[in-house]
Amino acid sequence: MKLAFALFMVGVAASWGATTSGGATCTSTNSDLSQALSSCSAPTWGLAADSNWVVTIYDQTGDRQTIDGFGAAWTDATVEVFDSLSAESQEQLLGELFGDSDDSISMKLSRHTVGQSDLTPEDIGAWSYDETSGDTELNDFALTPPGEAMVSWLKRMQDMPSDYDITLLGSIWSIPTWMKQNQNLMWENRYVYTEYIAKYLQEFAARGVKVDALTLQNEPLHLGPPEWTMFMDSSYAAILSNLTRTKLDAYGIDTKLWAYDHNTDVPEYPQYVLDNTPANTVEAVAWHCYASNVDWTVLSAFHQANPSVSQYMTECWLHLGTGEGFFDLPNFFTGPLQNYASGVLAWILGGSVNYDVGFPGGSVNYD
Repeated sequence: MKLAFALFMVGVAASWGATTSGGATCTSTNSDLSQALSSCSAPTWGLAADSNWVVTIYDQTGDRQTIDGFGAAWTDATVEVFDSLSAESQEQLLGELFGDSDDSISMKLSRHTVGQSDLTPEDIGAWSYDETSGDTELNDFALTPPGEAMVSWLKRMQDMPSDYDITLLGSIWSIPTWMKQNQNLMWENRYVYTEYIAKYLQEFAARGVKVDALTLQNEPLHLGPPEWTMFMDSSYAAILSNLTRTKLDAYGIDTKLWAYDHNTDVPEYPQYVLDNTPANTVEAVAWHCYASNVDWTVLSAFHQANPSVSQYMTECWLHLGTGEGFFDLPNFFTGPLQNYASGVLAWILGGSVNYDVGFPGGSVNYD
């Protein structure tokens, strides 16, 4: 299998630094790469409109949301592709993605798949942290080779010299299939589920990787192959959020819980979770971009109802052969940011130009 790395961050970027006598700073990239992280004329702070930019500044007063950063997702496919690079190229890559030099895009937000996903290469196959059927004591829990490979790259990412920590989100695609029935977590395994999560976080911590936040189920309203999907309705999500928070607190694990991790067309889902959990059980809501006629103003309405809850756009695809254009990336970045999102994550960080790193029945045409 011939693999190649493909960087996700190709788009138009405006980098707003600290306000100085010179104002903001600007970096841009365009579709023909005649500009590639090139310096450009920044908007002039204080003007309602600026001839250098097709933009109108409506509100220059007061604070809005805090921006934690931007980034993309680590998957088994990403790890396998990056592993295929030479040691020298790996170090260069890490610097370009996560460093603080002028040549780096300095990602400060990252996501990783907990166990298998649809971007698990076929040569790895179906896997989880415990494939022993009926092992409710989790005696056979282990990260396994793909899990060890993932945590190794995350450790290298977090060890990059930087003035700012990288916020890491873990998202579960599926727990072991033996814990489920009809694509739902069996009720009798609810405490096994929370222990499984705690063990994962403990094993990562033991290897030097801090997972800052967790979503209990990626796209909980999506049903697909059992190896990498699970249905979880809002009532079950609220129950499991309470149980998981209690379990993590008992172990002294301060990883935050983020709700939902799915599309903007069902905002009542995360609202139900928030309404049915004690304060600070769930500290943020994660959104995806795949709703038909995606409407990012949903985030503004959600903010008005829940002003103390942070929001993030945690997944939007970047792959070829779908008719998508160059400006899709800027659109799915700016839409959430204009509606109170504190960060944006693309799917995925790296893949294969041969489209051969997805799990059978899963994602295709990834670049």
